[in-house]
Amino acid sequence: AETSPLAFAACTGIVAQSSSGEIVHGRNLDYDFAKTLESVTLVVDFARDGKTLFTAVTFGPNPTFNTAVRWGSFSVTQNERDR
Repeated sequence: AETSPLAFAACTGIVAQSSSGEIVHGRNLDYDFAKTLESVTLVVDFARDGKTLFTAVTFGPNPTFNTAVRWGSFSVTQNERDR
């Protein structure tokens, strides 16, 4: 039997457009250890000269991110399915 909590990972992203033309990008992280992630989730603004370039969501102390947005421009996600 698989015992790793990552064995059941199933991230999903979706992009939709409202009737007014607004683009919405959503995603979930279906990890079995979501309660643990709640206490280490970080929303980080990357800035230059006092202006936010993009915002990312990560989990401390992880130096990478799976979700990021440059407001008014684009968004990205990294999604995964292990089975």
